[in-house]
Amino acid sequence: MLNSDSYGGLRVLSSSGPTAKMVRTAILLFVGVCVLLFVRGGSGDWTEEKRSHQPKKLTTRSSDLEKLVKNVANIDSMWKDVLRPMLRERVPGTPGNQFVRQHIISQLRSLQAGWEVEEDQFTDTTPEGDVEFVNIIATLNPQAKRHLTLACHYDSKMLKGFIGATDSAVPCALMLNIARNLDSQLGTMKNKRDSNTCLKGDGTCEEPDLTLQLIFFDGEEAFHQWTSTDSIYGARHLARQLAETPHKLDSSHKMLDSMDVMVLLDLLGAKNPTFPNFQFRGSAEKWYNRLRDIEKTLHGKKLLDEHYSSNQYFTGHQYNGRIEDDHIPFLDRGVSILHVISAPFPQQWHRTTDDEAHLDRTTVANLNKILTVFVHEYLHLTGASRK
Repeated sequence: MLNSDSYGGLRVLSSSGPTAKMVRTAILLFVGVCVLLFVRGGSGDWTEEKRSHQPKKLTTRSSDLEKLVKNVANIDSMWKDVLRPMLRERVPGTPGNQFVRQHIISQLRSLQAGWEVEEDQFTDTTPEGDVEFVNIIATLNPQAKRHLTLACHYDSKMLKGFIGATDSAVPCALMLNIARNLDSQLGTMKNKRDSNTCLKGDGTCEEPDLTLQLIFFDGEEAFHQWTSTDSIYGARHLARQLAETPHKLDSSHKMLDSMDVMVLLDLLGAKNPTFPNFQFRGSAEKWYNRLRDIEKTLHGKKLLDEHYSSNQYFTGHQYNGRIEDDHIPFLDRGVSILHVISAPFPQQWHRTTDDEAHLDRTTVANLNKILTVFVHEYLHLTGASRK
């Protein structure tokens, strides 16, 4: 007669005799291997770690918050040194695109934190023939288990005279400026050596479990008309690559598994934008609400300029439609997505008037503060920001 026994939540058939002993031995071996896999490298359940991750809120420490925000308040340097060089036609495969790519890479390599910068180069067929595309992937610590990923696209639409200030020069400039704002803290995080991360004995240290990654996609824009094949060339290519590449820390996972959440920035820089909640699965809604709360807190402390309660950026309104963008190949593969895109789109969208003259400097400065605080909190950074 067979009975049902329980082993750590697993229910197995049991009886007397050698068969039962063999089953019990197999179960114990299985549990032991699972424990070893959990301990080795600290991999554990990555999905649960992503889901349960909480920010280290600066809003509970008013002085730290105000110090951080005041140190990033002046965006004149960003505007001159980071943004303006991007304000040019930069269609994939053209000299303008190559110039902006080298500008982004130069900005990343000028930082002290020590970024590893990769160029993901490939050729794809377009309505204009075969075109070379180059994604830029900058990772602060490639050996880290998990990444907070910020993303934008740096190419521009094939339209004579179109320089895409909001679409998407400002988002890319903001990403670079966040890295500049937090350069010293990011360097400290990368090189952190404390009792929680250092191995005993030889004095070496394990890499931190969480790091920051910046992705600058090429080929977001359609060459002719937006279709599933004439659009998001770089994102489609990279999502496929990351889904197939084993993780450097644990080959049982893929590199795509390392993304906690992808924060995709697009169509930023016009006055009074509104960013709805796209209700994506996973942890995205939690982090959308965190951005909304950061904006409210900064508003309440009068740390945002020309910012009125009636014009809150992160409105909380739910968006029931679907906006096609670089996040789609990652969303379809299970990555949590936080899509920060103005909806409705700016009036200058896909017009040659999407230029510097139609940007709102105050709005860009406010977004710089909000997003810098968000990254600081997500990564549990410490210390004052770089002036």
